[in-house]
Amino acid sequence: MTAPTSAEQRGPAEALAPTARAILESVARTFAERGSAVSMTEIAARCGVGRATLYRHFPTREVLLAELHRIAVHDVGDALRAAGLEQLAVPAALERAAGVVLAVGHKYGVVVREQVPVPREEADALVREPLREVLRRGRLEGVLREDCSIDWLEDTFVGLVGAGVQQIVRRGAGLDVTARAVVSAFLDGAGTRRG
Repeated sequence: MTAPTSAEQRGPAEALAPTARAILESVARTFAERGSAVSMTEIAARCGVGRATLYRHFPTREVLLAELHRIAVHDVGDALRAAGLEQLAVPAALERAAGVVLAVGHKYGVVVREQVPVPREEADALVREPLREVLRRGRLEGVLREDCSIDWLEDTFVGLVGAGVQQIVRRGAGLDVTARAVVSAFLDGAGTRRG
């Protein structure tokens, strides 16, 4: 029996075969360098595998992109869990969260831009909830405005992080500087400090 090949068939905790993971790492680099308009033939060549091997792991371009997005979500989630956000003051937690998402987001920038869907439950549990917990704490501690809903705060923060990914991918901005700029812009608009 062969291993499942699509994100829908594979459970969230199920690991990829080493060859499949290596292909995805190479694809992420290729897309970052060249954009997503790369043929499956070129992807196979740049990954150093035959087309048959590529298609055995990823039978279609859609499956490849979906799996790449799923891995990106899991990488962000793992990094957020390891970041110790709950131990930091809210501004520092936001900066660390932005840094984590930017570090992974620029690596997977193409799939982020193409908005390949990932199962909502996975994205919510792995990425949204840790961010929303920091935002809820920010409101409780008076760091963030109470007149802005958590959804509004989340959308604003994620939008600024998305803009930060573009600064890194398209303009070569530094990761730390971009994370600080994202949080500064967010707190200037959503924070309670008064000028």
